[in-house]
Amino acid sequence: MKILYFSYLYDLWGCSLGSTLKAIELFGALQKLGHEIRMCWMNPGVQESQPGDGSNLWRKVRGRLKARFARFVHEPGQILANFRYLPRELREVNSFAPDLIIWRHDVYLFTELYTSRVVKLPWLLEGDGPSVREYRQFYRRYVRYGHLDSLIERAVVRKAPAIFVQSNETKRYFAEQGAPEEKLRMIPNGVDPAKFNPQVSGQEVRRKLGLDETAVVLGFSGSLHYWHGIDNLMRLMTQVCRSFGQAHFVIAGGGGPESDRLLAFVEEARLGQRVHFLGFVPHDQMPPVIAAFDIALAPYPPIERFHFSPVKIFEYMACGKPVVAARLGQIAEVIQDGQNGFLFEAGDFEGLLEKVRALIADPTLRRRLGEQAHRTVVPGYTWETQARKLEALCFEVLERFQR
Repeated sequence: MKILYFSYLYDLWGCSLGSTLKAIELFGALQKLGHEIRMCWMNPGVQESQPGDGSNLWRKVRGRLKARFARFVHEPGQILANFRYLPRELREVNSFAPDLIIWRHDVYLFTELYTSRVVKLPWLLEGDGPSVREYRQFYRRYVRYGHLDSLIERAVVRKAPAIFVQSNETKRYFAEQGAPEEKLRMIPNGVDPAKFNPQVSGQEVRRKLGLDETAVVLGFSGSLHYWHGIDNLMRLMTQVCRSFGQAHFVIAGGGGPESDRLLAFVEEARLGQRVHFLGFVPHDQMPPVIAAFDIALAPYPPIERFHFSPVKIFEYMACGKPVVAARLGQIAEVIQDGQNGFLFEAGDFEGLLEKVRALIADPTLRRRLGEQAHRTVVPGYTWETQARKLEALCFEVLERFQR
């Protein structure tokens, strides 16, 4: 089967890193099953201006205009962008000649309604999250004119032949937007156990950081966004470094809006010798980084209707690491407290601290939970497992279309 995938994510390797990696891994696994995949990243980055074209002046003018008017013109601009995307989509379809098209659903995007009708091909949606709800929560600075975002989303969702989502909470969201139950398929995120496994060594990473075998490393990977629990992380650094001289923190990732605040906190608290920032780490270099962890952290704050399927959780567990995570959404479906990891109630910092203290003090407990963690996600949550679910859905949509 030839599958064409359209994504309109911005900042692929920054704040959209998790969604970018999810798509690459999932469709990579689908390709290994024998399918031909073309992935089209429609907003990979802003093209740089050429020297001598007045670009410096234009950048200044554009920057001032954007600062003054962006909040008012953002929504109309996003809607009008659909008409710029349409000819590009049609060119890709004509060039690749797919059997089926998959669009990653995004707020204000409705090109799938037109393109699929013109090319007369079966299609489905990747519903990676509650787009409109997230947009309204995190992008309040932009003026919305009525309920255009919701109206567009409902129109797309109701017309979609099928939608695959990453969590039960996301499934509930799309059902609320009008998607019939039979059109929805839950396919959680996963991990590639050939890359992430307990046999990977983290010794070289620890050596470069100056950490010997006596150090207990508490690790976090992620872009440091609003929802990652940075306040919990900062409090944990203070308490743990004060109580355990052998404890060190390793932070792999960055670029999110909380990065600067965390860096400033560590400097102000004079924890630079105990907290090690690796910055952005390419995904293919992450296995030895996670292997260097003794304890893996996912300290999410309270989040109403938590819809995420955190890739980091599956990668931590596949590497055989004991995870301490907030009891939220899908995390609590994968981790059983005290059996294959530890859960704390979101918002209960003392509960988080208690679990971390127990793991620092007991290497046998760390090993036991880590071994069970690995058994949980392999093979239950591998990318191959999830790709087979998507493959079945694609064949189902194709068969219905051909009737």
